[in-house]
This record gives sequence, C-alpha cells and structure tokens, in this order.
Amino acid sequence: MLNGAKKAKEMKFSKIVTFTGNEKDNKLSLLGDINFWIDSKAYNHIENAHQILLLSLVDLIIGKSEYPPN
Repeated sequence: MLNGAKKAKEMKFSKIVTFTGNEKDNKLSLLGDINFWIDSKAYNHIENAHQILLLSLVDLIIGKSEYPPN
C-alpha cells in the first residue's frame, strides 16, 4: 500500500485516498489527501468499517441507476 501511494504521488495523481486504522498519523495516511481512519486496533473492526465506506461509495456512484426511487 505504501509503495502504491508513493507511486501515485510520483505520478501526480490529483487525490490519494487512504483507508487505515490503528495509529492516526500512520505512514500510509500521511501520504493521503483524503483519509478514512478508524480509531481502533481491532483489525476486523477496521476492515468492516472500511467495507461499509467502500460499499456506500459504490452506491453513490452507481446506486441511482441500479436502485431508482419508487
């Protein structure tokens, strides 16, 4: 993950989004422009919270066409 974020910085990506947990100012989040940090040391809780965030993002992008309002 760190190598990917570093490469994205080198390639001048407009925004780098990180999903992390444990320590707030970790190496990965320091490379990000938008950081989704979960205040926990419990690996599964962190991963589950990130999964909810990612699935919500997908719904925001494609949800309107897939789930039209009634």
